[in-house]
Order: sequence, then C-alpha cells, then structure tokens
Amino acid sequence: MAVERLSEIGHFVKQQEYQKFQAVSEFLLVLLSVLDGSCRVKSLLLELGACVSKVDPAVFYWLDENGNVYGILACHVDDCIWGGGGKPEFENVISRIRSILSAGKESNKAFKYCGIDLEYGEDGVIYLDQIDYTDLLKPVDITASRALEKDSELTECEKHSVRSKVGQLLWLAHQSRPDLLFDVTSVANNINKGTVQHVLEINKIIGKAKVTKSSLKFQNLGSKEKLKLVVFSDASLGNMPNGGSQGGYLVLLVGGIGKILTYLVEF
Repeated sequence: MAVERLSEIGHFVKQQEYQKFQAVSEFLLVLLSVLDGSCRVKSLLLELGACVSKVDPAVFYWLDENGNVYGILACHVDDCIWGGGGKPEFENVISRIRSILSAGKESNKAFKYCGIDLEYGEDGVIYLDQIDYTDLLKPVDITASRALEKDSELTECEKHSVRSKVGQLLWLAHQSRPDLLFDVTSVANNINKGTVQHVLEINKIIGKAKVTKSSLKFQNLGSKEKLKLVVFSDASLGNMPNGGSQGGYLVLLVGGIGKILTYLVEF
C-alpha cells in the first residue's frame, strides 16, 4: 500500500511539474512572439527614416532638413499612437506602415490608448483622463473580521492581491493622477512586510480615486522659441513608514504668453 501511495504521489508531482513547465513554455512562446513583432516594427520604422528617442526607446520621430520634428510615433506592444504636422512626408510614412502592418482598429480625434482616454477638442486642446479605468478599479477583498486584525502580517495570497492592486494604482498615478502618487508609493514600499493595515490603506486610495475625478488638459503654447521650463521640487527627510526619504519634481512647460502645460484637476 505504501509503495502504491508513493507511486501516486510521484505521478502527481510529475504532473504538477509538467503543467508548470507547459505554462512557462507557453509564456516564453508568447514573449518571443511579442519581441519578434517589436523588432519587426522597429526595423520598419528605422527603414522609413525614424529616429529613436534617447529618453524612451519605444518613441520614434522624424526630422526635416532643418532638424524640426514633423512626425512622432510611440509603441506599446502591438498598440501604436502617432501624430504629425500634416506634412506629406509623414503621411507617406503612415501610408507605408498601413500597407505593411495590418491594423485591427484605427481611430482619431477621440480614442482609448493603454487605458487612457484621449480627445482632441474643437478648441485645439488635448484632453486626457483615466476615468473609465478608475471606475473599473475594485478594492481588495477583505472580510470585516480580517479588517480588524490591522497589525497581522499579510498571507501570500493577500500579498499577491496587494501587488496587483498597487501596480494598477501606480499606472493610474503616473499617467494622470499625480495627487495619488505619494500615497501609492508609500504602500508600495511596504508590500513585503505588509500588514492588513496596508490593505485598508489601498482600499482608501481606490475610494479617493473614484470620488475625485481628474482630467489633464494640454493646450497650444504658441511659438516654440518662447517656451520655458519651470521646475518645482520638494523633499522630506525620513518621512516614509520604513524610514526612507521622499522627494518629488513638478516640471512645467510655459509658453510665451504665460500658458502652462501641466495637469488640470477638475472636481
């Protein structure tokens, strides 16, 4: 009986390991497929005269004979977004891309890109928000009795849920909600030693994000020769829960007539 039981256990373990191997293999195949696609897109764009941004290798731009940018394109996996000054040269580039790469859907003026809603208004202003993304955010599931155990360490399952939720909140904060960034960063730095209190804090941040709606407004700043960068910075020593320090920068692009390219929080 013991030998038969050991044989069953061995078979079960082998089966579990095989399933893990199969899952990893499928993931690698998907990853290789994505990388191959990304390399093909990059090669095509370079062939069409694009320059690669030194700040972000997924951003490409085209220059005219005077060194002025007349087209820009950004990629995220298999999603692309582009814009240009209406020059025929850039229209030709986009036409070549369309003829070689098949697009499942193409939109302009108003569309969603990587969970971000973009709209080009009649006033020439670009509006950006993640209100739909925020509405889909759900708090971490926790029972009333578990919520009372604030100092209790998180289980591995709870840590997994917290990591997932922190990732979603960081994406939101970095893209359109800088008002949430400190709170999310504070929680993110304590995941490995997290307690139930951190789950409650995450749910509180999600509640705050849902209650306060935010929209970013990007307007025409006029002549580029008159643009100026204005930077504000601040820091606090040892203000994080783990004893670390925190600092931040607010970078503004100011036009010749005093307009500011920044975010506009609308309640």
